[in-house]
Amino acid sequence: MNIRSRKLAYTVAFAFVFTFFSLLARFSRGPVFSTANFSFPLLLLNLVLSALAIYFLLTYLDTSANSPCSRQILQTSRRNRFASPRGTHRVLATIPSSARRDFLQFFLVLVLSWSVFFLSFWPLASMNDIYFIIKIPVAISNQHPLPYNLLLGGLVRGLDLLTGSYVPGVVIFAILQMLLWAMILAGIAAHLGLRGISLHKRWILVFFCAFTPLVANYSFALVKDSLSTIFTILLSYLIYLLCNDSRSLLLNRFFRVALLVSLVGFALFRNNATVVFFALLPLLIFWGRKYLRQIIAICAISSILVILPLRLSAHLAGKHKFVESVGIPLQLIAHSLKESPECVSESSKRLYSSAIPIESWKKLYDAKTVDRIKYGPGFKPEAINSRSKQFLESFITDAPSCATSYLQGYLLHTQPAWDFDLRPHKEQTQSYFNRPFSNLKPTDWKKIRQFYQSKGITYSPLLPTSFAKTIDTLTVSFSQIFGKIGIWFWAWILLIVGAVYSRRWPILAFSLPGLLMWVTLMLTSPTMIPFRYFAFAPVLVALGLILLNDRRAA
Repeated sequence: MNIRSRKLAYTVAFAFVFTFFSLLARFSRGPVFSTANFSFPLLLLNLVLSALAIYFLLTYLDTSANSPCSRQILQTSRRNRFASPRGTHRVLATIPSSARRDFLQFFLVLVLSWSVFFLSFWPLASMNDIYFIIKIPVAISNQHPLPYNLLLGGLVRGLDLLTGSYVPGVVIFAILQMLLWAMILAGIAAHLGLRGISLHKRWILVFFCAFTPLVANYSFALVKDSLSTIFTILLSYLIYLLCNDSRSLLLNRFFRVALLVSLVGFALFRNNATVVFFALLPLLIFWGRKYLRQIIAICAISSILVILPLRLSAHLAGKHKFVESVGIPLQLIAHSLKESPECVSESSKRLYSSAIPIESWKKLYDAKTVDRIKYGPGFKPEAINSRSKQFLESFITDAPSCATSYLQGYLLHTQPAWDFDLRPHKEQTQSYFNRPFSNLKPTDWKKIRQFYQSKGITYSPLLPTSFAKTIDTLTVSFSQIFGKIGIWFWAWILLIVGAVYSRRWPILAFSLPGLLMWVTLMLTSPTMIPFRYFAFAPVLVALGLILLNDRRAA
């Protein structure tokens, strides 16, 4: 197949797949399937625009691969090694001065830009979970990761004893988090230069991270997903290097430490990341099999560092709440009880009614989230936590008779994760953070608000009021549209299609940590609306598109 035919085949396949899911999403917007949102002109528009998007991407990749300067870039990147396998203990001394200069420039731009956002939301941007994490960090570790709880709670409450205020602790933690984000992203951008990526493309990446409100927001927002996000980005890039670099990076001491830190950070700050971490270990051993001793040591040490907090949390706070891990099964059960109650067996109904009456399952059912049931009046989570095996058996046993209902409920529930929908969020839904409790309504949590105020935490921007208000408005407006998961899902699919088309297989390995996180959420998440679950997507998509031009991976 010649290049033109191959490009046409990819274009047609992607356009029809995108259009099919776009049509399916329109049927599933709302509590039930409906054809009311169908429009033939809109369907045709989806087909044309998706075809143009993939066609232009593939054309760009072809043009870039045949560029006259491609070979020169490749030769330059080979001369500018990040570190020679010899003398790996002197890795910092082998970094060219140009890379150090680039790193410093990128770092300063990121920190200065993000600081403007942070000062506009001073002194704290977070959600309601942070109150409980600070107040009872150990007790709540059966729901939120213990390391994050202890780091944040220890710093804030420790400084509270000295100052009588929570402000120093939350501000210092936010600044340290911002510096970590800037260090990692600036380091990646600087290292891309040593791989032959042009300076203007690296500045595009840096400006994207610096001025995109979603990325800026997560650099200082106090939610556990922020730390998980930056370690996911770092791990993805290191896996990319491990998979395609002809040199032995595992002989590089700096690379080994960075890989170890990224693995541990990735696994410790999100509960579902632990499963992904253990799934990645065999692949890491396979990719690094040439230097088996080094890669096994990294995997073994990281496993110990990940398992210890989990065991400690289980000992101090009890087992992880089972009900928090079965959000989608709960949702499919509720959908079946409401729409097709005849498909659910009587024994299953008796089990489900021990948690909450069947009529309440029906009344509280929300197509987009199971939280209304989990946190609804009278719901008894222990009825499910203590019978986890029986619960799963009942759910699976009813699957054949409830297959259609389960599928409909699943599509309704997960629709935000694959629907390319540019309509703004009607509410914040934990996707961005511009207040101490960004997801609270004015009348909610009065006691918590009063407590925070007693500790000095009130929304009080340090920038001029009009300027801070403008930043706030722009952040909210941007995030209400682009803080949606489906948009980035299709951008990621474009990246993967481009990687397969140009045979850049390391891009698939680069995408693996994020995609596995995505899959675990598609199987367990209580709701698919909060962008914080998927906050790594914008940076990984932007970085992945740049890596498609990595000449050393050709």
